Amino acid sequence: MSAIIRIKKEQHTQQLTTPQKAGIQAIYSFCKAKQLPCTQRDLAEFYGRSTRTINKALNSTTTRRHAIVEEFRGRPPIVTPSQLALQDQIFQTTGWDARTMSHEALAFEMGVPVSRRTIVRYMHKINYTNCIACEANYLTPAACERRLAYARLMLDRYPEAKDWHHVRFSDETHFGFGSEDKVRIWRKPGERHLPQCMHWKRNPKEDYARLHMWAAIGHDFKSEPVFYSTTNTNGKMSNTVYVQQILEPVVLPWLEEAGQDFVLEEDNDSGHGTGHYSEAARWKQDHGLRHYFNCSQSPDLSPIENAWQLPKSYTRQAPHWDTESTRELVIQGWDSLKQETINKWVDSMPARLQAVIDVDGKMTHY
Repeated sequence: MSAIIRIKKEQHTQQLTTPQKAGIQAIYSFCKAKQLPCTQRDLAEFYGRSTRTINKALNSTTTRRHAIVEEFRGRPPIVTPSQLALQDQIFQTTGWDARTMSHEALAFEMGVPVSRRTIVRYMHKINYTNCIACEANYLTPAACERRLAYARLMLDRYPEAKDWHHVRFSDETHFGFGSEDKVRIWRKPGERHLPQCMHWKRNPKEDYARLHMWAAIGHDFKSEPVFYSTTNTNGKMSNTVYVQQILEPVVLPWLEEAGQDFVLEEDNDSGHGTGHYSEAARWKQDHGLRHYFNCSQSPDLSPIENAWQLPKSYTRQAPHWDTESTRELVIQGWDSLKQETINKWVDSMPARLQAVIDVDGKMTHY
């Protein structure tokens, strides 16, 4: 047998390489799609192989290089998809008790003795993270009924955003030390304010306030921060303090200013003159101040409550401070509050009232 014949025979029986198989499949598929003449014999002559070899290449069942075929290789998962789906269902149906489970308890419930890090990794696959629960004050059934009735009444009277443009929302807040312990829960994005994800606080600790501030906001309106002093330690405002340090020096000039037409919204607190014969009530009557009291236990129905977030965040920049440095931080935070943001809060009043109605008087995310 001559050398040339031997080389041709070796080429004819030699196995095709993976790139060659891929090329054969690509050429054959292209010609068929374009309706071009291309037979297995043509490919055999081109590659110098038998038609049987070409046929095997075209009908190859190898899945490693076919993305459309799912292939299972490597170590099986420690936590199976069915276990993750079951845990997701438990979170959605059981609620708060299930979501407060620790990493170790979660591993025990799944029946997989794995580390904390493994649980975190697998929970991420179903979009759960372990984070601090959003807190809200616990409301009794009576409080929920009161809030529900109030929301229905106010929404019926003032259903449009423009109906709230003449309201100035006022309140006071305190800056000091003290915080509650936080609770970590399991939740998905968008579940922050679900009832089963909320940390309901029954007995909040007293905040030993160092600095007391009053302010008011409205549509196209933002007052200056007013710092007041009291004789008590918790910063509770009395009728006398309210009249002498807020109504007389701050609100009265608003009333005397030409073109001012507003209604003052106040927290339903005794210091604001809820009693008909109190000092603050008499002052408001004598000076013709139009006002109304927000529903008790309803911070979500007063946009001024949202305004405290920026000053509070500024004071957190200094874990230890004196009165003067705290005052400077509060003013910086208050000045950074944009009027555009305030206007959006005021325009959200109809939506806030509707949200309270939708949850039967419970606390909302506002």
